[in-house]
Amino acid sequence: MKKAKMIAATALIGVSFTGGIGATVHAESPNMTKTTNIKDEQKQMALNTLLGLYSKAQEGKVYGGFSDQFVVGETTRTEVYNSIGKPYSVEGNFEHYSGSMGQASYDFSYDKKGVLKEVRYFGTNVERQTNLGGITPDMMIKHLGKEDRTHIITGTNETNHIYDLGDYTLEFVESADHTISHVNLVAQ
Repeated sequence: MKKAKMIAATALIGVSFTGGIGATVHAESPNMTKTTNIKDEQKQMALNTLLGLYSKAQEGKVYGGFSDQFVVGETTRTEVYNSIGKPYSVEGNFEHYSGSMGQASYDFSYDKKGVLKEVRYFGTNVERQTNLGGITPDMMIKHLGKEDRTHIITGTNETNHIYDLGDYTLEFVESADHTISHVNLVAQ
């Protein structure tokens, strides 16, 4: 019994540090199936991501680990570089910051004056179903209301679900599998 409690405590500590799914819930809830509980938790985490994206976007802030630091339409390239360094790569007008170990990936684009004008949030690659991969258009409509407009992106056949937020536009890009591939926050 002591060994089982130690294992459960170790799992709880590991989950706390990684922000993962509460493993001890499964050990203490024999009547719930592990798969059902995990799926429910993943859906809740995806919903939290959706609501966080929308909430931060209303302030022009980038969702994620540095959400309170960068504001679209205000933050300069120099401020971004001083805070998180230079990008991993540059493609066209976008500077890419690659995520790792559960951290999200981002693309930043700046205007001619070097002011942040658009951020693309790609979520994480690991356990993707707990963030963007778990967000569906039905979930967006249920929790955010119907988008202001949609647009089919030629060449990729993706659907862009656009919410106008005053000074900002929040765009959820839906891929062919009907999940969100990435989210754009753009200064109007």
